[in-house]
Amino acid sequence: MWRRALQGLGVLVVLGAIGIWWLLDLYGCEFNPGGCSRILPRPTLDAMLVLSLPVALGLWLIWLGRSKH
Repeated sequence: MWRRALQGLGVLVVLGAIGIWWLLDLYGCEFNPGGCSRILPRPTLDAMLVLSLPVALGLWLIWLGRSKH
C-alpha cells in the first residue's frame, strides 16, 4: 500500500513541478508588452536547472515505490 502511495506522490511531484513551471512562464508572458503567442513554456537553462531537482525527487519516489527491497 505504501509503495503505491510513494509512486503516486512521485507522479504528483513531477506533474506539479511541470505545472508550476508552465504557470510561471505564462505569468511572465502576461507582463510582456508585446504579448506572447506560444502555448508551451520555454525550456531555458535556468528553468531546466530549477526543474531538475523536483523531477529528480519525483523519479526517486517512483523508483522507491517500485523497488522490492
